[in-house]
Amino acid sequence: MSRLSPQVRIVVPCRNAGRTIAGCLDALARSTDLDAEIVVVDDGQNPPGAFPSPGDRLAIVRTAGGEGAGAARNAGARGFGGMVLVFVDADVEVTRPDTLATLVGPVLRKEADATVGTYAPSVGGGIFARYKQYYLSYKYGNDREAIANTFWSALCAVDTGWFASLGGFPECYRGAGPEDIEFGIALTASRGRILPVPGAQGYHLTRFTLWSLIRNDMRKGTEDIFVHWLRRIPLTDNRHVKGNDVAAVAAACSLPLALCVWSLAGPYPVASCGLAYLFLRWKFLRDAFRGAGAALRVVAVPLTFILDIVRAAAVIAGSTLAAGARLTGRPVPYVHRSRRRSHAVAPQLHGLS
Repeated sequence: MSRLSPQVRIVVPCRNAGRTIAGCLDALARSTDLDAEIVVVDDGQNPPGAFPSPGDRLAIVRTAGGEGAGAARNAGARGFGGMVLVFVDADVEVTRPDTLATLVGPVLRKEADATVGTYAPSVGGGIFARYKQYYLSYKYGNDREAIANTFWSALCAVDTGWFASLGGFPECYRGAGPEDIEFGIALTASRGRILPVPGAQGYHLTRFTLWSLIRNDMRKGTEDIFVHWLRRIPLTDNRHVKGNDVAAVAAACSLPLALCVWSLAGPYPVASCGLAYLFLRWKFLRDAFRGAGAALRVVAVPLTFILDIVRAAAVIAGSTLAAGARLTGRPVPYVHRSRRRSHAVAPQLHGLS
């Protein structure tokens, strides 16, 4: 197979990534059919010696620290004049040597202006981390047509011209926030084409406890709903609001209410809500966890139920925050940074030829 264009830059934003960055960079170094340079952006809280020494195809850029994912990605992309920018999170390990070539192929061939990959199901990690990977692999891996008003920056590629014309990722959000959703909305508004590439997959190296998984889904869901309402984007453009998702979340919320009226109405409302929920989630539970081990299949039903309740709470929280922001015209501290910091970037990328 012929090698792809050398005008590809891979940007890896890093904050508190000491445990995962080595695996991420090792996997990128094994990539074949892709002649690319790698820029690692140190955004703080990374231990000494976390990064390898710069070389012909590797550069380290350091920000002032705590600039946020959007600013870190923009810092890594700054000054690049090639064809395609690839963004890979520091806790993502591409699964195959040809993953990145698969991801950037549609952009190089002008079939898309941006592409997004997906997580791969993993047999490693704890039960909650495995659940998250199976869930996202199922949700994102089923997309084949172009998507609109959304984006996924954990593993993605963007035409450099489009990226520059849109001004990169917004830098107003805290940490890793909804800056990728905002970028997808801007790209869609400019008639850019975003194409999912299910064959481009990565393992998510972040570990979860039950509580951290709930907090993660609550925060991400709240921010996604906040942006969709604030920008008046249909919620159906959200990749998590497909098929029976809305009905399943409604059924999950109905079950606790049915339990509350048990003494008045008896067990029938509870049984009806429970059966309705299982019916609505059956295809997802069957297909998403078909290749999972017995332990994961056992916890999938109660864990999905718990996270559906969390999704309902995120809808309420995100809608409330968006309504407040529209009424007051002010940023929301929960989502936005309290002040805009300027990021200090090295004047040149040491190590790149």
